Amino acid sequence: MLELALIGFIALSVGGFLVGLLYPWLTGEAQAARRVQTISDKSARRDSRPGLRARLMAESKDSRRKQIQESLKQLEETERRRRLTLRTLLMQSGLDLSVQKLWVASIVFGVVLALAILTIGAAWYVALTAGLVGLLGLPRWFLSHLRKRRQEVFLSEFPDAIDIMVRGLKAGLPLSDAMKVIAAEIPAPVGPEFLEVVEGQRLGIAIDQGIERMLERMPLAEVNFLGIVIAIQSKTGGNLAEALGNLSKGCATASG
Repeated sequence: MLELALIGFIALSVGGFLVGLLYPWLTGEAQAARRVQTISDKSARRDSRPGLRARLMAESKDSRRKQIQESLKQLEETERRRRLTLRTLLMQSGLDLSVQKLWVASIVFGVVLALAILTIGAAWYVALTAGLVGLLGLPRWFLSHLRKRRQEVFLSEFPDAIDIMVRGLKAGLPLSDAMKVIAAEIPAPVGPEFLEVVEGQRLGIAIDQGIERMLERMPLAEVNFLGIVIAIQSKTGGNLAEALGNLSKGCATASG
């Protein structure tokens, strides 16, 4: 009975390892698609006035919305295909830990788990399997769990950050100053992520490039959209506050 219980535990651990390994491909796609659709619907409904001018404006907005949707889909597809390495998992989970230290901790955990299984009288192959699961499976599963939780917290605070940005722009503040307010007032992980963008400007990194770096640490459709909106505005102009207001409403609806 003891060995059957251990085998059951190992099977559950292996299942956790597979979930952690395949997590980027098994989750997030439907939620991201719903969030993108919500944001697009908000933009599509914002102008319903009749007349030729309104129809021309609607056609222009519809064309721009389709371009944004296509760009978002391409970026999300690239992110899903990208191999989620341990270094990427560490960065996206927010842990200040090197890959080398993680491997050392994983080896220690696997050895301790294998010795513990041997101590209670299990067969050597059961202990070996448990050690391999402890070495390769559980650390990755743990990082995937931290990554998902950090993204959920980010999404819950992200609409407030965009609202601060919109209010700042309407009050006449530069976009960089609005981001400084976000970095100071919004708790982690949103505040520190925008602080990275602000600090990057001091090193000569443009805001849209800073958002691209944020996307590497926080691969979400909302961050994609923010980067695209800022990049389009910097090249072609337009009402950035209005576009960001639509993004905020879409994020709030999706998170609610």
